[in-house]
Amino acid sequence: MEKYAELEKYAELEKYAELEKYAELEKYTELEKYTELGKYAELEKIYLIGNICRKIIFFRHWEQL
Repeated sequence: MEKYAELEKYAELEKYAELEKYAELEKYTELEKYTELGKYAELEKIYLIGNICRKIIFFRHWEQL
């Protein structure tokens, strides 16, 4: 009987270790998703700033004509 209790305890521990592993992976996936979104937000910001600069240059050039 003691052997079965010991095996049951290890099975329970293994189950928690497995769940913890998936929770850890999910956490990293979540962080990766936010990193990816941040990267795209940064690119979008650079793109918008570039567009604004092009418009300013265009209008300054237009005024000089």
